[in-house]
Amino acid sequence: MLKELKDQNIIELIDTFLHKRNLHLVFEFMETDLEAVIKDRNIFLSPADTKSYLQMMLKGLAYCHKKWVLHRDMKPNNLLIGPNGQLKLGDFGSARIFGSPDRRFTHQVHFFMYSGMCIPLSMWMSVL
Repeated sequence: MLKELKDQNIIELIDTFLHKRNLHLVFEFMETDLEAVIKDRNIFLSPADTKSYLQMMLKGLAYCHKKWVLHRDMKPNNLLIGPNGQLKLGDFGSARIFGSPDRRFTHQVHFFMYSGMCIPLSMWMSVL
């Protein structure tokens, strides 16, 4: 599926090959991801930077949807940033093609390595 998605806002799959019964994927080089940029206290994202990243993300998603592809795993560390600052969608491992009447999909998507942050609060805590 990814081999057929050719857009400036989607990571390019350059090659695939088998080695010792393992499939290897070769992607274009991307310097970092949006999660690392957000967490780096030395980097200041201006409103213009934020708008630019959001625009590139939405263009990538619009292209996917035009090609009947659902990404299904949008999060900052799947938004990759290249050396020139170009943001691209990556990690299409959970992606699915939609719109075909012959395909049936569950409405649930499970992520095993992620659990949201839980903050227990006592009903007896005073309001600050």
